[in-house]
Amino acid sequence: MIGKNLTKNGQPSGAVKIAMDYIRKNFRRDIKLDEISENVRYNKFYLCRVFKETTGQTIQNFILDLRINNAKVLLTKTNMPLTEIVYGSGFSSQAYFCHIFKRKMGMTPLQFRNFSNER
Repeated sequence: MIGKNLTKNGQPSGAVKIAMDYIRKNFRRDIKLDEISENVRYNKFYLCRVFKETTGQTIQNFILDLRINNAKVLLTKTNMPLTEIVYGSGFSSQAYFCHIFKRKMGMTPLQFRNFSNER
């Protein structure tokens, strides 16, 4: 049931909005669920449930999407080395980043960079 905790304009309300804002500000570093739930002042299990009901995705997927989107911008708009992009986007390992990137984008980060540069 997506949308249960949305405002009239379709934006998340309350704890979910606070959690999303906190994650957006901190996704480039290693953030834990306990830290997010402390910031929101909700039990982490309750926060996970409300977040999923409101957004349709888990907190972990929300963080991964932010990190991948940040990496996509850096891949297309800069000549930064892949290692800098990986750690600058909040990933703790290049192998994990490449695995997640390929799963979500259907190509490797370097293929994505080359494809973007060809356009």
